[in-house]
Amino acid sequence: MPYVNLPDGARIFYRVDDFTDPWSQPETILMLHGFCRNSRFWYAWVPILGRHFRVVRPDLRGCGKSDVPAPGFAWSLAQYHDDLIAFMDVAKIGRAHFVGESMGGMVMPYIYSRSPQRVSSVIACSSNLGVKGAMAKEMAAGAASMTDAIVSAPTLEQYIRKTESSRLAADEVSEAARTWYAREWARTARRVWHEWSAMIVPQIEVTAKLLARLHVPLLFIAASRTVKLPLEEARFWINHAPDAHLDIIDSASQGLAFAKAEECAHLTLRFLLARQRA
Repeated sequence: MPYVNLPDGARIFYRVDDFTDPWSQPETILMLHGFCRNSRFWYAWVPILGRHFRVVRPDLRGCGKSDVPAPGFAWSLAQYHDDLIAFMDVAKIGRAHFVGESMGGMVMPYIYSRSPQRVSSVIACSSNLGVKGAMAKEMAAGAASMTDAIVSAPTLEQYIRKTESSRLAADEVSEAARTWYAREWARTARRVWHEWSAMIVPQIEVTAKLLARLHVPLLFIAASRTVKLPLEEARFWINHAPDAHLDIIDSASQGLAFAKAEECAHLTLRFLLARQRA
């Protein structure tokens, strides 16, 4: 299984799926998982995208099979960017189409603002403008904040299940799938959950100014009726980014990348192939 070493020695695990024709020169899709998740959550997208693109799925620092830093590590949005660009450098990815779900999409306007030459396009799936409003309330689960809820929950899996109703609607996602989702997500160390929520999340804010500077094609995929991501937030992206398209899926699940994975992947593929042909 492949790893790359970042400049500070941290090992980052990643998966590569490439089912393109052997004689082709495929473009790369870089898939960014959401808050404290990992590359396995993209599994249903891979068969659809991997026939046309080289699909690279990293586990971000602290998540999945990547190294967990020592206590006191200085998590930040700038560090997130630097890790990502260093990963691309070592993995020899000059430029990529970025697909991000939830937080993985929320960070992209900032990533682009610092390294526009590395980004070919952005696909953001159920990505809020920040963890505030309805999203913050849902993630706090009755506590003072998301961070407090994570610290006080008996287990991460219990916290995930407590906050899942508007993430994975029960009439759209089976109990078996929701159980797998919770157990897989809870594999990330609680300290990483705590530190990401306390240090990185408060720094994320998708503003009109950032979006106006996003001079690459943008696809935003949104659920039609989820509490965690009101459609006005989705439309904010479209209204302020210069080259943006909105696809709305009939769903009550904010976790569209999992709940409606194949539909999201097909919309992404259509979007990317249309721009290749243009």
